[in-house]
Amino acid sequence: GTRLAQLAQETTASPALQAEFTGVVQDVLARGARAVEIAPRDYRTYLSIGSVYDLLASLRIEGAYQSARSSYELAVERNPTSPAIPLIMARLEAAQGNVQITEKHLQKALTLKPNYTDAMLFVVQLAVAQNDLPTATRAAESAVQTAPGVASIWFQLGLLYYAGGDTAKAIQPLE
Repeated sequence: GTRLAQLAQETTASPALQAEFTGVVQDVLARGARAVEIAPRDYRTYLSIGSVYDLLASLRIEGAYQSARSSYELAVERNPTSPAIPLIMARLEAAQGNVQITEKHLQKALTLKPNYTDAMLFVVQLAVAQNDLPTATRAAESAVQTAPGVASIWFQLGLLYYAGGDTAKAIQPLE
């Protein structure tokens, strides 16, 4: 998995690099298929396979998005109470520009775990990307409440207050 991510980030596309990338992808997917044979009820295998296809989808490989989505759906079937899986699915859909489906998955993640800091931070990212400062600020305020000891979240909240023109409110989080 790690080598696959390293290869995907290479900026040169030499034939040797392409061959190595293809070989690593095929090996990882074959291992995933074998893991499914051994433990067909284990959701983690489907998440792993989905993450490979997710990476390929980010590279715009044809059919990869659909395969990632299918793998994640199989993971949900095997572990319907995990809030992490809908968050992963939300990220996949966001990368594809599917706003409504992204929001549906985020809502499910936050329904399963209302104090899910990672999901709240993803809401902040999406809201900032859409220039929706009020939503981003509310989500950051919620994230600070669920993870009060995480300085980076406080910093992000302070920046959002500052960007919104509320320098007085920005001081405390930035401190």
